[in-house]
Amino acid sequence: MELKQSDLLECPLCSISFSVNNTIIAAGRKFYHCNNCDLIFTDKDFIPSPEKEKKRYDHHQYTIDDTAYLQFLIQAIAPALDFYKYIVFRLRLRLR
Repeated sequence: MELKQSDLLECPLCSISFSVNNTIIAAGRKFYHCNNCDLIFTDKDFIPSPEKEKKRYDHHQYTIDDTAYLQFLIQAIAPALDFYKYIVFRLRLRLR
C-alpha cells in the first residue's frame, strides 16, 4: 500500500486519524508514527497471520541460556528503562 502525504491513517492503538507525514523506512518496511499516543507501527501487509506467527515462535527456544534471545530482550528493555527513568525523574520534579 503506497500512501501519500495527504492520506490519513488510523492508529491501531488509540484510533486517532492522522496525516501521513512522519514515515520511517527500516528493514524494507515503512513505519508510521502516531502523534497522539507515540505508537510506531507498520502496514498491515507486514503483519503475519496468526498461523505464521505461531509457527515462527514455536520454532524458537526462549531460555535464559540463549544469549541471542537475551540480546533481543536487552534491545527492547534498555530503551524502555531509559524512558521509565525519564518519567520517574519528571514525576519527582512535579512532586517537589
